Amino acid sequence: MSSQMFTVDSFEKNKAMGILDLVNDPIKVALCTDFAPNYSSWVGSTPYSEGDIVIPTVRNGYRYRAMNTGTSGSSGPSWPITGGGTVTDNDIVWEEYGGEHADIEFFNSISGNEVSDGDGYTLGGVTLSGKNTVQNSINPKSTKWDAADTTWTVLTKTMRTAWLYVGGDVSGANDYVISYILLNDTPTDIAVDGVDFTLRWNTNGILEFGK
Repeated sequence: MSSQMFTVDSFEKNKAMGILDLVNDPIKVALCTDFAPNYSSWVGSTPYSEGDIVIPTVRNGYRYRAMNTGTSGSSGPSWPITGGGTVTDNDIVWEEYGGEHADIEFFNSISGNEVSDGDGYTLGGVTLSGKNTVQNSINPKSTKWDAADTTWTVLTKTMRTAWLYVGGDVSGANDYVISYILLNDTPTDIAVDGVDFTLRWNTNGILEFGK
């Protein structure tokens, strides 16, 4: 089982505006069940305009943006899952464009899909500890953000994603989402039954930005 992290569209903008302080803000991680994305599924033999965004008919956790105007083929293409990968669909070229939920800016927008309270889980999730940023010694324009691994003790839940967000005091106004993790990129739910569940962050950090 592999996982995949997606940074949300608003992250770079909010960071550049000084809205986010990844070290001093209370950053939380919450677990959510599966829910439908805001995008429409790809449809065959249909005109699309440059910039249109779709998800595959059979969801794979990703979304795709049309790089030109054209008409889709009669059957769906083989959708790429590598960053920025492209595929030709009749006379349209589709570009892999991140996660299917990357348009979400505030946790309040999807908090109704958070797993229920109890059985080792507290609504709102866990606050990250040990947060830090480190400048890349090879590329000074690049910064890595990291934190201590996150554990839920004796957890019994079924979930699809984990969401990193600012634990703001005004829901829908300053509870900014940073990124989310597709816990099993098959994609499918994962279930745990009365065991400790740990999110172990990559040894290179949670996120790298400003490349």
